[in-house]
Amino acid sequence: MKCRKIRVWGLAVLLAAGAGPLCGQDWPEWCGQPSRNMAAAGNQRLPEWADCGVKNESGQIDLGSTRNVKWVVKLGHLTTGSPVVSGGKVIVGTTWKDAKEACFLCLDEETGNLLGTFLCPKPPRDNLERWAISSTPTIDGDRLYFVSPHQEVICIDLTRLLAASRPREGDAEPPTTTAERDALQQASLKSILWRYDLLEKLQAYYHHTASSSVLVHGDYVYVCTGNGRSWVPGRIPFSPLTPSLVAFHKRTGQLVARDDEQIGEQLYRGQYSSPALGVVNGQAQILLATGNGRCQAFQAVDPSVPVAPDRWMTTSLRGPIVYYIDVENQDTGGLSAAEYARSVNLLAGLPKPALPLEFRFSWRVPATTPVDTIPTARVPDVPLLKKIWSVDCIPPAYKRACFYPRQIKGDGRGHPCDIIGTPVFCRNRVYVAIGGDTNHGGRDALGNLVCIDATLTGDITETGKLWSYEALNQSVSTVAVADDLVFVADNSYKVHCLDADTGFCHWTYSTRKGATCFSSPVVADGKLFLSKAILSAARQFELHPGIRNDRETVYSSHCVANGVLFAVLGDRLWAICDKAGQDAKSPAAPAAAGPPVAVKRAADSPAAPQPDAAPAPPEDAIKRNWPNLRGPFGQGVAYDVAAPADFDGPTGKNVLWKTAVPRPGASSPVVWEGRVFLTGADETSRELYCFDAADGEILWRQSTPQPTRLPKVTEGVGHAASTGATDGKRFFAVFATGDLVAVDMNGAIAWTRAFGTPKNNYGYASSLIVYKHLFVQIDDSNEANLYALDPATGKTVWQKKRAVRESWASPMIVVSGDREMVVLAENPTATAYDVNTGAVRLSTECLSGEVAPSPAYAGGTIVVANERAQLSAISVATGTLAWRGEDDLPDVASPLATRDFVLTADSYGMVNCYDIRSGRKLWTREFDESFYPSPVFAAGRVYALDNAGTMHVFQASPTFVSVAESKLGEESRATPAFAAGRMFLRGLKHLYCIGTSPPSVAEPKK
Repeated sequence: MKCRKIRVWGLAVLLAAGAGPLCGQDWPEWCGQPSRNMAAAGNQRLPEWADCGVKNESGQIDLGSTRNVKWVVKLGHLTTGSPVVSGGKVIVGTTWKDAKEACFLCLDEETGNLLGTFLCPKPPRDNLERWAISSTPTIDGDRLYFVSPHQEVICIDLTRLLAASRPREGDAEPPTTTAERDALQQASLKSILWRYDLLEKLQAYYHHTASSSVLVHGDYVYVCTGNGRSWVPGRIPFSPLTPSLVAFHKRTGQLVARDDEQIGEQLYRGQYSSPALGVVNGQAQILLATGNGRCQAFQAVDPSVPVAPDRWMTTSLRGPIVYYIDVENQDTGGLSAAEYARSVNLLAGLPKPALPLEFRFSWRVPATTPVDTIPTARVPDVPLLKKIWSVDCIPPAYKRACFYPRQIKGDGRGHPCDIIGTPVFCRNRVYVAIGGDTNHGGRDALGNLVCIDATLTGDITETGKLWSYEALNQSVSTVAVADDLVFVADNSYKVHCLDADTGFCHWTYSTRKGATCFSSPVVADGKLFLSKAILSAARQFELHPGIRNDRETVYSSHCVANGVLFAVLGDRLWAICDKAGQDAKSPAAPAAAGPPVAVKRAADSPAAPQPDAAPAPPEDAIKRNWPNLRGPFGQGVAYDVAAPADFDGPTGKNVLWKTAVPRPGASSPVVWEGRVFLTGADETSRELYCFDAADGEILWRQSTPQPTRLPKVTEGVGHAASTGATDGKRFFAVFATGDLVAVDMNGAIAWTRAFGTPKNNYGYASSLIVYKHLFVQIDDSNEANLYALDPATGKTVWQKKRAVRESWASPMIVVSGDREMVVLAENPTATAYDVNTGAVRLSTECLSGEVAPSPAYAGGTIVVANERAQLSAISVATGTLAWRGEDDLPDVASPLATRDFVLTADSYGMVNCYDIRSGRKLWTREFDESFYPSPVFAAGRVYALDNAGTMHVFQASPTFVSVAESKLGEESRATPAFAAGRMFLRGLKHLYCIGTSPPSVAEPKK
């Protein structure tokens, strides 16, 4: 919890004016108040814990099984906005049951009963995204204001809506029949008082979706237009002159003012932040964090200035023109973009610039303005919003790193990005954190939190920063300020507690692991609420028991109103309050780490004699077992297996046994004839384990010598990330140091071999596979080699040195006709080598970046994918690309290929299904957690284990059909193994055997 990297420019005198924690009891808008401070004052009497209970036979929550839960309501498939509360009503944006339409649900604050539904209208244009309403609405009297996912600013009359859309007596959910929905659509349209299409009228082309919440101040509604820059040139139009901030009269919808900062040309990607209100010396400031990484303040609309309706003018770009330098695979030598442009004489190869140029680094190039043109545009001829001050929130050092416009993960260093979080005004100060879309920057990319003196004017980048804090990852969260403390959550779910005056860090705490945080923390009653975590909002860290629920918050943030915490967890809205009358004891707070678990050493178990020597395993033996990562031939397919689709780790349902694994590791189970093999390692020891598949007993446990110097590895990789392999005679394991060890089936070391510590950014993670030879893929930053070793001796049969870059993928075996090939995903190619000689049989350039997913194969097609590249299907017969895809690319989990389908899962929870013949995307499904384990195909079903330990089982079919969702009870990074009608799962601490009957294979010899 040690904190660092605080920069203090000077402490100005605290000025009295400004908004502190929310004092009202309702929460009628984003953050509950115009200042956007995520803090509620007063005694809300919120509990330190809640239990969300269990479902009944009909799949509904049994309210009697809950504790400190007032009510719960089922929402749509996707909820991206946050709830608001006003006048006894709770309103939350979600999606219709078919997930094709966005809607608002209006609920009774006291009971959760449905009062009415608003179906969001669609403008008459094509290619509309199917998002929920991400713009948290603002309630002002009987009116509700928001930005639709189709980029329309809409004002609706709540009284009229509820009178027309009130459900029939006894209805708890929105109607579903076509006639009822048609009637509801008409009622929704009739409730609209005015609407303004930002895309049609202003050419504001959003990036992904419109998410800004509106600000109502006086008679005016202030809106961020959401104008963005396309990450692929030509994909969508680029409008550099579209205003970023506009104001409407709240009664009529007339556009009355706009900014003229020409921020569009300066954008990195999109604009998602919401306007905020500050008051300095009696003067209102409209605050907006814009897509160029700046936080700005504008004067409010002057009502005395007349506005002519629907009058337009032509404006021109004043400059500079932003020019992105593609530095993919280039060494910039630590220079700034401008210095680099001069060093390579970049201007010599460009047309004569029409305006001065601003150079930026990027990894591939987004949509840009041609350097030899001066763009013009038609804009509203209305009064301009005058800028008061502006601050560049991106540290200068970050701009020396490249910007990532495409869906590729950042490299962990600071880099330029937009701002998604909302500025917070408190006591003449503004607090804002930088951070872009994690699909592009990566949740591990560095961020920055800035404290700004709002009393100054002009460009106050150098003079107005009171302090900045860089010891956090990038953040899309809005901060909470309470009791002279600032609380911010970064994209890795780490909460930082800072001193509001100095930026000094009192503590940090990670509330979740392996997930991306899109939510903002809420402070009330001296407690901080973020997803299911409840912490003490004080200088001294304290962890409370929190909310017990098997689902998490995905995009929404909680709100607090009238003594109730309203939280979207999973697909339900929960009303949580202190129900002191319930007979229940508060659970203990979760511990940071559990006590060590004692297990039997190898010496405590009877040793199994080494089996008689046998020829290489026949194909039916390989298919009957699980000899390496992703099973037979490394293809992710289980043969003749009928493992149960549902289980429950905490209750023991369909869990035949559960055994503690002595040391940590991300390696996956290997199964052969009644034995289960694993590896584990930490800074003190490296070990191999053999478990009895019948009862989980450790048959033997073998240690290997520990080197004096260990490589630097990340938490997610560790020292035992590589999965071992077996040929039925020996078990082979390799560790982060590049040390390979072979043991016989009794655990005795047969031979060892040291390849030297691979040098890469995260730690060695490629797994082993045996087919005639033992194959070892080592691709690091120095060189890349594929070794074919004699399994009996460890001696090299052949070695292939390859001109490829570092990767973390693992080999796969393909047998096609008389060809036996070992297939590798490597940067920049997918290549098949002859198993016997190492000769190249096919090689296709289709990959880039940090390749971690391994290849897949089915029916003559090799499939490879990576987040920075594309999903590519390669014909084994011709070696040519059959098709490509580029959406939601996997970054860790390997793709899965079956006779009919290709499936991918990524670390952002997206699962996609494609037709293997045409590449046509058949469906997409978004889950709450990341997928590092690879999906497996078994008995017509896909088993996809996420990092939280939830097994998602669904049909391999052209439409998504869920079969079951089961909880392991602990997190997991390992791919499941299948053998003898059972499934073996490795959690962070335990090995599980899932099945419905005793094993059908013979017990191992003892």
